[in-house]
Amino acid sequence: MMTRYLRSKKFLLDIIFLGLLTVISGAIISFYFPAENLNVSYPDWMVQAFRIQELNLHGMTSWTHTWSNGIQLWRSYQFLPQWFTLGIANLFAVDIPRAMVLVVIGQFIALRVVTYIVARLLHYSPFTALFAGIMTFSISYFWKAVGDYSLLFAFSIFPLMIFLWVKYMQGKMRWLYPYLAGLMFYVHPILGITSISLWAVSKFFEGSQVFSRQSFIQFFLFLLSSGLFWAPIVFKTSYTNSTAYLATKEFLQLSLNPFSYFGLSLFLLIVFFIGFIHQFFPVQRKYRWSKILFLFVVLFFGLIYIGTHISLPAIINQFQYTRGIGLIGIGIIFA
Repeated sequence: MMTRYLRSKKFLLDIIFLGLLTVISGAIISFYFPAENLNVSYPDWMVQAFRIQELNLHGMTSWTHTWSNGIQLWRSYQFLPQWFTLGIANLFAVDIPRAMVLVVIGQFIALRVVTYIVARLLHYSPFTALFAGIMTFSISYFWKAVGDYSLLFAFSIFPLMIFLWVKYMQGKMRWLYPYLAGLMFYVHPILGITSISLWAVSKFFEGSQVFSRQSFIQFFLFLLSSGLFWAPIVFKTSYTNSTAYLATKEFLQLSLNPFSYFGLSLFLLIVFFIGFIHQFFPVQRKYRWSKILFLFVVLFFGLIYIGTHISLPAIINQFQYTRGIGLIGIGIIFA
């Protein structure tokens, strides 16, 4: 089967389209090529650089220090992007800020390439996969994620999580997917929340028993893999949230204010609206999972709209779910 594919027209199209997406992405991000640092006007870039430097100087022991208002969750919070960036800095023998720039460039290109590959693995045609990759350019919130830095990794990884979730829906990763969803908290909490929320929505709409033994075991696996993230928060000793403003409607609005159309694009919202109408027609659906993914997008989008227009409880706003708008854009593309 592999030999037949390598000799087929689709293989040639895959090579051409992947090269095309790489060239287009590289051309768009080319003004970053000579940069040694980025002025993103957002403190996370500086904080991430500091933590990467601490890892470089002290390794894992740097996480045992009590600092930043006594916060303890720094021991595991977002450490995978930081270790990856440190590896890039050592590999290319560059300063940490320059390594962060290289990672931004790489991820800008990787998001389009990964989207294409995942679309093809989900049995979409090369032209559809190319269109999906091009559509990712319309997610303007990507540039906000550049300033957040670790959120950038969530963009690149989420198409892979969608692919793994589809396999879960097909009964092939019933135990592995919840475990991997928990690990995503070490990339960025929004990626972890989105991944496990996708699992939760599917439990309600896939037709299986929601409160079953299988569901409890899967949720336990999720708690097990994400424990290094949530345990220091639940069993905190000295850290308390420094300001209640982070859990307000105004703060959630602030993350979306610089962007039109919720940080997506008018084109993507039109596609979203067309898809919404399409659900009311008795059309034979080839992909059952796409309907559940669309419902997930609708629910997540509704949460963001309500959260930025109506006051929700602080315990919900504390998750800062508006940062997941970029992942919603990717969800729209696949749904």
